Amino acid sequence: MPKISVIIPVYNTESYITRVIESVIAQTFIDYELILVDDGSTDASGEICDRFAAKYSRWVRVEHTENHGVSAARNNGIDLATGEWITFIDSDDYILPQYLQNLYNNAEKYNSDFVMTGIVRRYEEKPIEDVVREWPECVVTRDEIEKFYEQEIMQYQKGPVIKLFKREILNNHGIRFDERLSRGEDALFVYTYLLHCQIISVASGAYYVYCLRDGSLMSQIMAPFQTELYGYERMKTVLLNLTEISHPYPRHYLVYWFDRVINSIYSIGNSYGFSDRLKFLKQLDFSYYEKWKEPVSWKDSVNKHLLCGRHFLLYDVLSKLLK
Repeated sequence: MPKISVIIPVYNTESYITRVIESVIAQTFIDYELILVDDGSTDASGEICDRFAAKYSRWVRVEHTENHGVSAARNNGIDLATGEWITFIDSDDYILPQYLQNLYNNAEKYNSDFVMTGIVRRYEEKPIEDVVREWPECVVTRDEIEKFYEQEIMQYQKGPVIKLFKREILNNHGIRFDERLSRGEDALFVYTYLLHCQIISVASGAYYVYCLRDGSLMSQIMAPFQTELYGYERMKTVLLNLTEISHPYPRHYLVYWFDRVINSIYSIGNSYGFSDRLKFLKQLDFSYYEKWKEPVSWKDSVNKHLLCGRHFLLYDVLSKLLK
């Protein structure tokens, strides 16, 4: 059984997939398996993966599936994994040679349940200097996780990359990426996992290169109202169970999710009629929003007052007028 299962979901990244696979093969740490989940690619990505699997059969495996999205691909990878630890890499990013060794050494040193590390943000098509975000090596128990918010570590740790997850914890608690969601599913996965961790550590250094390019940023298109509400309710349940955290950030993050729910009602892509908009607004619970929403503009203040006061008709009229 390998120590680490490296999971890379692959979809139409033929220009980058060779680079990321070679970066894994070049690791100083060799007790790993690389699982490439080809999520129905229509370019040459699948063939490139197959060539590496044929050449490096000791380390590399490929799973070809129909296209069901990145969450389904990552879940397939988890189901196939045999390692003690699981880590995720995006197919258009890459890692430096010491990445896996650095994470594993930290996990062993502190007997961790969850390991996080730093990241390099690289703008590949623009003359912008790399942004390196890293933290000193440290460890906390579940009861001390507040410290990671005070040091602004957790605020930048909502995605599944730059982390080690114990496969045993994932499987014992049935933790998987929610395939109903296309945004926020990664944060939901990480925070759900945190509920089951006792020791959490940070490895110093930044050996994961997150590549930004034109068209690579996440789409801002809103999902339908019921999907956005479903995601919010799931995240609310998780965050309210992290009772050790008194830092305001998780509450602010929950408010951000609730704002998405409201905005989905008025999104250009969701053409809801007047009666539907009012019906959706009336079914929302504004108690946490009223308590935690911190307006940043006069418009924000007016919106909060109208919504929390349940003046939905006036809010709807103003929202349509100000579009």
